[in-house]
Amino acid sequence: MFKLPQLSASSKNILKVFTGTSLGQIIGLVSLPLLLKYFSKTDIGLLDLYISLVGTFSVISAFKLELAIVLPKKEKDADGVLALSYLALALFIAVLSVIFFTCGVWFLHLLNALKLKPYLLLIIAGIALKGIKEINCQLLIRHKRFGLFSQSTVIETTVFRITPVLIALLISNSLIYLLLSFLTGAVTANLYIFLRFTKKHRPDFTNSWSMLKKYLKIPFINTASVLLNTFSIHIPVYLVAAKFGAEMVAIYGLANRGINLPMNLISRSFRRVFYQEATELYHKTKDFTALIYKYIKKITLLMLFPLVIVILFAPLAVDLFFGAEFVLSGKIARFMIGYVFLRSITSPLSVSFLIVNRQEIGLVMIIFSIIIRTGAMLYFSASFINMMIALTISAGAFYLIYLLIMIKTVKNSS
Repeated sequence: MFKLPQLSASSKNILKVFTGTSLGQIIGLVSLPLLLKYFSKTDIGLLDLYISLVGTFSVISAFKLELAIVLPKKEKDADGVLALSYLALALFIAVLSVIFFTCGVWFLHLLNALKLKPYLLLIIAGIALKGIKEINCQLLIRHKRFGLFSQSTVIETTVFRITPVLIALLISNSLIYLLLSFLTGAVTANLYIFLRFTKKHRPDFTNSWSMLKKYLKIPFINTASVLLNTFSIHIPVYLVAAKFGAEMVAIYGLANRGINLPMNLISRSFRRVFYQEATELYHKTKDFTALIYKYIKKITLLMLFPLVIVILFAPLAVDLFFGAEFVLSGKIARFMIGYVFLRSITSPLSVSFLIVNRQEIGLVMIIFSIIIRTGAMLYFSASFINMMIALTISAGAFYLIYLLIMIKTVKNSS
């Protein structure tokens, strides 16, 4: 009798995260034609800009101390880091609120997005909710609850994408309902994780100070590194908004979302599992270079198929599902897929700098990335197409160099 091959624990965990991520991404893409039917291209572009702003700041909302939840061997220490993460999040939101309500309008004017001015409070709320979600996710990773992580992702995306369509049918198709739906999805996901898991784990505030001293390098190096890395990813949104307006942000957003659908499905699924496995291996042997090569091979093989599909069929697919007004999205997706392919290989493995305690190297690399990416896009900003080509070449070159330096750093640290 034919028997199905047994999956390793690692493969099962990757499959769990992949399932949730894929369903979430598919729901988001499938619902997009409905959103475009009831909401204007400008509103969709402003939503993309809102998500970019929330994403840029939420990833550092706990000063990246949540990453240390996975690192301690003792549960008591992990509970101390959990408490420290919540304290850091509260401090960050308090300081950011003051900054936003004093300088927020100037910042939005710089991005050519003054239509988001009435929603500064919603931006802060989104950052806080996403910060809580990231803390919760690191706790799930520590305890290998990848199935619950997957479920929360599907729930969040479903609520976020379905709610505005229902509201548009029953009440109104105003921009505020798009933003409130995003927040509703985040609240629902956090509540689900809390009821299913987090409420069983109590933050240990008595141990938080000692954990801060132990992991002091993380907020100083990793916060800057992650903020700049996230900013570098969202640079195209900010520059396109400033140069060409919200409608072109929607064009870029559709291309970016379409090509990131298959790539992020694979990349994010591997990232969560790689972090846990590499940390465990480093505790035992101080060397996980072989694990990096193993993951590079796996990720590359899985990504070749979507790479070919996007190159061959992107314009045709966009025309078929979204109409002729978005065909430009399909055209720029054809060459953008090149750098996204390299980023998706590098991204899951980037936590290697954290594991070997060499985060400063990653920080320097990201600063270099921002300089060459921003410089290239601004220099070739005479047209939207030229800007996208400059983005592809500069970003692709960076991710290749980043990968090589990361591997060398891990080897030297063993």
